[in-house]
This record gives sequence, structure tokens and C-alpha cells, in this order.
Amino acid sequence: DASLKSPVEEHLYEACKLLFTEDQLVIHPWFEVQAHSWTHDAFAMWWGCAGSGKSHSLGLFTLLDFITDPDCTFSLLASTSKEMLALRSFASVVQFLSYLKSNRRFKVPFKFVPSRMCVVPEGAGDDDIPNLKHLIKGVAVQQGTEAEARQNLQGVHTRYVRAIFDELEGMRPAAMDSRNNLSQCFEFKLMGACNPESIYGEAGKYSVPKDGWQSVSDETPEWETEYGKVYRFDARKSPGIDDPIKYHFLPTK
Repeated sequence: DASLKSPVEEHLYEACKLLFTEDQLVIHPWFEVQAHSWTHDAFAMWWGCAGSGKSHSLGLFTLLDFITDPDCTFSLLASTSKEMLALRSFASVVQFLSYLKSNRRFKVPFKFVPSRMCVVPEGAGDDDIPNLKHLIKGVAVQQGTEAEARQNLQGVHTRYVRAIFDELEGMRPAAMDSRNNLSQCFEFKLMGACNPESIYGEAGKYSVPKDGWQSVSDETPEWETEYGKVYRFDARKSPGIDDPIKYHFLPTK
């Protein structure tokens, strides 16, 4: 029941309210579903229209999750290209990191390295980065060869590993295939976000309802799968329709 918040989910909300102003972060009904998924699901697919906040939330949650225990966390955030990384979830990681660093109440000892597309400890030099185990790493899955994609998606053996696949529908199978290697850790979390074009696409393969596609309709907001959960953010039910002023950044009528 998404209306019942777990202690972990409550901590996530408290962190959001403590670390960011209302101008920097607006909590809306879809955000609440996404926060619930992040804190409850080890594997989830977020289906949704453009502008539903999927990428924005994934970037924020990835950053907060990482800085909670940066000495034991490896976060891999992938999209289809370097250009899409710079526009989607990784852009939100960088945006929220800049908010944190601009807040003088907190010491935030991390930095974004554009040339490497990663977030690392502030003292790390360029030569140190290839050897770091604990960082937020951005990967363009659709660029280069299939073998290069697999190599870039290799994880590390550490306590917490997160794999975030934004624009999953347009990625090579190497992205999801990498989960077998990445999941060799104490706690693994995989989140995929997409606007699926077909139930037979890369996202659809991992979104099949336990009771088959006939058990859901275009009115079904979420369902269980063999792997975890699917959440669907339908533009026709956007919070921006009910309150287009407060939630102007979400789809409106």
C-alpha cells in the first residue's frame, strides 16, 4: 500500500525537505509513487509519458542513495547516448548535486567530472577515477560496439550496487544482461524508465504481468511481474491536469 510509508521512505522525504528548497524540488503525487518504488522495490520498471518526472526522480534518488554511504556504493546510470545522459537522469544528478553544494549549511565532498561523466569524491584526480570502486558512473549503452557496452556496464564487488537504465526501450540487450554481474553484492537495485513503444521491446520483456498481458489494460497503474513491479504514469491522469499551476512541469490538459 503506497499510502503507508515505511521508515526508509519517511527518511527519504525528510532528506528531501531538509536538503532542498521548495523552489528546487516540488513533491507531487507521481513523485510519491516513485519514492515508494525506490524504497520498496529491488527491481522496477517505470513506464510513462514524457515529462512525468521519471528521470528527475531517478537522478535525485540515485544521488541521495549514494551520499548516504559513499564508501560502499556503486551507482551505474545508463542512457542511450552521451547526449541523452546529459539531458536526462544524469543531468538531474548533477543539478541536485549543485543545489547541495550551493547550500552552505552542508559540506558536500563530491564533484561532477564532465569528461568522465561521473560523480566522485572531491579529492579524486583524473588518473584516480578509473580505479575508483565507489562513484556514480554514467554510461552510454547505445554507443560503440556490443562488446564495449558490456565492458562499460561491468560492476564492482561492493556492498550496495544500483543500476539505473533511463530510456531502456532504446538500449541494447547488454544493459539488462549486465544485471547478473552487477547483482553480485549485498543489496542490488535495478530501475528502468521508458516510454515503451511495444510490449515486445526491451522494456516489455521485463514488464510482462504475472497473469499475462490480458490481465491489465491501459487503465492499470501498476502490476507485479516475474522480476518485480511496473508503475505506469499515464498522461491522462497527470497531477498537472488537476493543478496546472502548481504542477505546471507535468503534463497538463
